[in-house]
Formats: sequence, structure tokens, C-alpha cells
Amino acid sequence: MTRLTNQHYLNQRNQLTEEWKVEGGGAFIMLKPNEQWALHDFYAFTEKLTDDQAIRHRKAAAANASSLPQRAGRALSHLAFFAPRLYEFVAARTIAPKRAKGAKTELLILSEVNPNLNADKMASILRDIVKERQKRDGHDKAA
Repeated sequence: MTRLTNQHYLNQRNQLTEEWKVEGGGAFIMLKPNEQWALHDFYAFTEKLTDDQAIRHRKAAAANASSLPQRAGRALSHLAFFAPRLYEFVAARTIAPKRAKGAKTELLILSEVNPNLNADKMASILRDIVKERQKRDGHDKAA
């Protein structure tokens, strides 16, 4: 097995940054949350770092968690497998067959982890959910 050189690490980091920023991180939802965290922790691709800072981050991350490079490498392989298939997956899921009354509903929930959580945006989303529920509950009581 070949060792990950600094240049290869930087190339992979740039590809992850591109996927996250330009593609909207779409394929990341196909990974398990722990795989996403491994990529974030090892590559720090959502942080603006110079090449030297990124290499220092890589060394520090590997020193703090010796299995992290291997876990991130596996996650990167999974991402490379899923990324080209994402649109096929979404297309297959969006055309729902007609469901017979009383039949079980299949629900698939995917997640995307984000180490740079915007607390104001999250609070706004939660306020909107509460308002919507209050509106719905008030509507139900009036009917």
C-alpha cells in the first residue's frame, strides 16, 4: 500500500473542498456520519488553510488519533464510489410508485455533518418549525 504524500493529501483536500463548496456537498449524504466526521477531522477541508497549515493539521490530526488517516482514507474511497452515482440514486428515489392504502411507507433519512454550524441559521430554522407547528395546531383546533 502506498503512503499518502503531502502532495497527494493536498490534492485530495482540494477535491473535497471542491465537492463541498461547488457541488454543495451532495455526495457526502451518502456517507455515514462517522465517515463524514473522519473526512472533516483529517482533511479540514471546510477551513481556509494554506498548504503548510494543512500539512501541519494533517500531522497533528494523525498524532491525536492514529487510526484517523485510515478511517478518512476509507471514507474517501466510499465518497469516490458514491459521488458519480448520487444523481442515479436521487432519480430512483424521486419517482415513487403508487402506494396501496394501508401499505407501509419507506422513509430514507440521510444526513450531512457540518463542523461549521451557523447557530443563528439553526435557531431561525427551529423558530420556523415551532411557528409552523403552532399554526397547524391552531388551525386544527379551529376546524
